[in-house]
Amino acid sequence: MAKKEPKAKATEEPAVEEEGKGKKEKKEKKGKKEKKKKSKFKKFLFFVIFWGGVGTGIYLNWDIINPIVAPRVENIPYLNKIFVIPVDETVDPYTLIPHEKLVEQLKAAEAQILTKEEEITALNQVEMDLRNRITGLQEYESNYEAFLEEKLMWSAEIAMENPSLFIEQYESMYPEDASRIYEALKGEAVLSKEQQEHAEIVAEMEEGQAAAMLELLLQADINLVKVIMENMDLDKQSAILSAMTTENAAQIVRLISPEFVLP
Repeated sequence: MAKKEPKAKATEEPAVEEEGKGKKEKKEKKGKKEKKKKSKFKKFLFFVIFWGGVGTGIYLNWDIINPIVAPRVENIPYLNKIFVIPVDETVDPYTLIPHEKLVEQLKAAEAQILTKEEEITALNQVEMDLRNRITGLQEYESNYEAFLEEKLMWSAEIAMENPSLFIEQYESMYPEDASRIYEALKGEAVLSKEQQEHAEIVAEMEEGQAAAMLELLLQADINLVKVIMENMDLDKQSAILSAMTTENAAQIVRLISPEFVLP
């Protein structure tokens, strides 16, 4: 048993050495990472301090640095917004522009003015044409309305003087005017051929049938009832009225009276 103990110690020593090496490697890695972090932080700090110092120096010496840098960065975007060529307010800015460039700018401005003047002239002409057209349309409308009124008056005269001529000819040609003239006449006997025929048929019927029909027509076409009754003799009128109810007979008597005018 005493001989086996050295072998166990021999196997334990390499394991301890490996653990020690692993710990050293971990420590070395951590140290390297910390050094890298410190190095990056130092670089960043140096960058901030350096450019901060440059910016502070430029700010404190702006009046000296700007006139020197501005002409060199005149055509560089962004920088030419920071470094601006100082302009003496007492000096006319146009004196700083070359003569040839001023001439070009002047010619371009004159061309623009000429173009705008031509556009204004064209717009004025369009406006004048539109105004003349509006005036002409207004005159035409006024004359046309006067013509329509004269035509309507002339048509009304024909209708009142010769209803049959108006019905046969004019009504078929100008139905709208005919409708307006009917309203103006307010119930005067301007009848179509069909209405006249109906009046003759009812007048030839028996008194009882004629009375019943006229009572129905009182609700549908009061103008036709008036025409039919006016085209009958007094005996026929009296017989038909006798066959009606008192209310309807009274309404028809009022309808055919000379003083009554249809609404």
